[in-house]
Amino acid sequence: MFHELLMALSGFVGDVFRPDGDGVIKIRKDISFPFIHPGEVAIIDEILEIGTMFKYLEDFVQEHQLLNYAGKPKAKPHGLYVTALCNGLRTILDEYLDVIADLELKVIEDMNLTLNHLRAEVETYRELFASLSLLVKKVLSQEQSSTVIVELVKSEFDEKLHLQDSLQKLIPWINGVLFKQMTNWMVYGTLNDPFNEFFIQPRKMDLSDSDSNKTGKAVSYFVNFAVVPSYFPVSLMDKILFVGMGISILEKSDRTRSIAMEHQQLFHSKMKSVNLDTFRLEKLSNTVDELAASIGTVLHQIVVNEAGLVKHLGIIKDFYLTGRGELFHDFLSSIKPLIVLKSPFMLSALRRSFAVSAARVQLQDEVVQKIQLNFPTGPRKNYLHDYTLYNKHIDFHA
Repeated sequence: MFHELLMALSGFVGDVFRPDGDGVIKIRKDISFPFIHPGEVAIIDEILEIGTMFKYLEDFVQEHQLLNYAGKPKAKPHGLYVTALCNGLRTILDEYLDVIADLELKVIEDMNLTLNHLRAEVETYRELFASLSLLVKKVLSQEQSSTVIVELVKSEFDEKLHLQDSLQKLIPWINGVLFKQMTNWMVYGTLNDPFNEFFIQPRKMDLSDSDSNKTGKAVSYFVNFAVVPSYFPVSLMDKILFVGMGISILEKSDRTRSIAMEHQQLFHSKMKSVNLDTFRLEKLSNTVDELAASIGTVLHQIVVNEAGLVKHLGIIKDFYLTGRGELFHDFLSSIKPLIVLKSPFMLSALRRSFAVSAARVQLQDEVVQKIQLNFPTGPRKNYLHDYTLYNKHIDFHA
């Protein structure tokens, strides 16, 4: 009977112990077992509760541990964080199975071993498995895998102080995925996020070229605070976003790509020094502060000093805030006849008028080249029917 009980504790049922309608493994009540004393039934059912929880956790790991990059996943939620959680659970469950294997040897060596002794050996896993089962249920309630799972693990870890030695085994796996994604973002300016789980997400923007009628996509990034772990402050998230976007900007230019590569080596070594075994953020925050200061210094040198940002801002002030009143007075006066026109060639006429007005007020050619008059983009059907000046705008190209 002990052999069947140990098998049930390992998640395997048979003729003596079977799951009921709710999946709870119990001793069969429809058959009389002369070798089981009636007083032992309650003890056996208590022991089997641990086997039931183990089987629940084992089934979850078996169903969610393998990633599926192609096609539809077998089960939701599905992704890197769920897989990391399964790997952590696998570590704990394997330790439990080692205990069961040791118990089997003890049963073989000592035929007088009692049920109470067996119960005492596995009782330490009752509360741990109950805590892990609750964690798994919370994970399964999520629509998709995300960094929210990090928050769920931390919450369970903080609440169960007496179980922290065991729950600690989950942290390196969960943090491993999170820190790899943060490292990939802050070191290379790209996202390694095949299942859209990370809290940095791309935002695509439509771009159009009114001269060539070519359209394209530009990508900006934002923080999806809905999946940010609550213990991550907003200031830290802003810096993480800034560092990744800064590296991304440097990577796009041949002139600054070498600068990006130098910083990537430094950033990578600093991120590797962050401890994965804790939820404490002091080391991570200090590291991100260093990276943000470093990338900020580089961008300031390039944008403010080398590219002359202050000068360009002055030009923007002159034109967008109509600081050059004489230019716009001349321009608006010269285009009065064009206001009533509804022609596909109106944009060309307006641009010529703007160039003539700029020449009259002796505007520098360098500045004129940075100004371009454009129509708002929109459906073609509206393009020929709304040619008033009220929906025109001036684009400044630095």
